[in-house]
Amino acid sequence: MDSTRGMTGCAGRRPSLWFGVRAFLVLLLIAAGSGCGRDEGGGRAPEAKAPDRGAELAAAAGSKEPIKGPLTVERMMAAKSGVRPYDPWDKAWAHLMATAGEPTSSEEDIFTWTVAVGETCHVLEVRRAEDRVDAVMYGPYEKGTSQHGRCAASGK
Repeated sequence: MDSTRGMTGCAGRRPSLWFGVRAFLVLLLIAAGSGCGRDEGGGRAPEAKAPDRGAELAAAAGSKEPIKGPLTVERMMAAKSGVRPYDPWDKAWAHLMATAGEPTSSEEDIFTWTVAVGETCHVLEVRRAEDRVDAVMYGPYEKGTSQHGRCAASGK
């Protein structure tokens, strides 16, 4: 007698049961995914917007002339965001001059911008290696740390 007698479908499963299980899983996945990205009211989730840095910073970043006026934390952040390691030095230097202005101090191939805001000293340091940017470092340092002394040393 044939041992597969009475069996239907793959591996002896009944096609109607196998189809029903797969259909249930597909419907479950569709139902679970339909609520993603929506809030309780059924609308879309609010989109995160980047902060507006102002027309002055946008104009300064596009120009080749040094920025006029005092150095601010916003200008330092704009300068930092436009320069990355391995960028060509000429392009990076033009961006730094347009957004942050002349460095507060420089020593060989290390250029530093510092600004004190209250008890915090903000330091932006860009290192040059031949014709490219080697490193970009930024940090706000509280009074009492060794890095805070950079603001006092620069007189800013």
